[in-house]
Amino acid sequence: RTAGQPTVCITCENIATDTDPSYSPTDENLLVYRSHSVPGYESDQYKVKLYNASLNTKVTLLDDWDRSIQAMTWSPNGQSLYLEIGEEASNVIYYLVNIYTNHSVDLLIDNGTSHNIHPHPTQERTFVFTYDTLLQPLNIYLYSLDSSIQPLTNHNTALLSKVILSKEAQKFSFMGANNETVWGWHVPPAHGTGQPAPLAFLIHGGPQSSWYDAWSYRWNLQSFSAEGYAVIAINFHGSDSYGQNFTNSITGEYGSLPYEDLKLGLDYALRNFSYIDRTRVVA
Repeated sequence: RTAGQPTVCITCENIATDTDPSYSPTDENLLVYRSHSVPGYESDQYKVKLYNASLNTKVTLLDDWDRSIQAMTWSPNGQSLYLEIGEEASNVIYYLVNIYTNHSVDLLIDNGTSHNIHPHPTQERTFVFTYDTLLQPLNIYLYSLDSSIQPLTNHNTALLSKVILSKEAQKFSFMGANNETVWGWHVPPAHGTGQPAPLAFLIHGGPQSSWYDAWSYRWNLQSFSAEGYAVIAINFHGSDSYGQNFTNSITGEYGSLPYEDLKLGLDYALRNFSYIDRTRVVA
C-alpha cells in the first residue's frame, strides 16, 4: 500500500489458502502468489495467480494444468517465471515464457528434485539451484542458456566415498486399485542382486505425499539398501505429483485404495524382482 493509505486485502474473496506473494522485479504493481480453491484442504492444487494492483485484476496462469505449483521465481525481465512443479515423483523446473501474452512453457529440468532457484541478474534462462536424487545428496548447480548443467559444489564427496551406496533407483508401474496405473521405486541392495536379499517395503505418510526422487534426511532409501535390503516404495492412490485427480481419489478412501495399491505393488515386486527373498519381507 502507499504510505498514508489504508491496508487493503486483495485475496479476501477466497476463503482457501493464499500464500507466497512475490512482486515483479520490474513493476511494483504486479505480483504472483500461490492459491488453493478448496477451503481447509491442505492437499488441494496450488495454482499461480497474477495480480495487477493498478487494474485490481487477477488472472490464473496455466489454469488448465493439473499439477500443483510448489514454488515460482521471477525472471529478471519481469515477464517470465521459473516454476517448480511436482511431476511423477520428481520436482522439475518449467519456464513460463511470458505471463502476459504467451503462456507456453518449456521444461528445463525433468528429473530428480530441484529447488531454490536464483536467476542470473541479466542472462535469461540462467540460474543457480539445488538438486538431489535418491542416489545423491543435495548440491548447488548452474543451469545455462545452452541447457547445460554444471555442478558448483561437491559437498560430502569424501564422506560418501566411505559408504556403500546403491547405484540405481528404478521406477516401475503396475495396475493398482480401480485398474489404474500406479508407480513405485525399486532400489536394489548396494552389494547387488547376485544373491537373495530381504525386502524393506516402505510406506509413505501424508497420505497425500510421495516418495520423490530425492535424498531424504529422514527416510533415506539408501540407508536400507546399504544394509543389504532390496527397497520397494509405492506411490499409492492419493500421492501427489501424479495429477490432482489422483491425489483427490482417496478422499473418504484412506483405508481402501492405498491398501489395495500396496498389496498389488508388493505382489508385482515379488513377481518381477526375482532376487528378493519372499520369506524375508518387512514393512
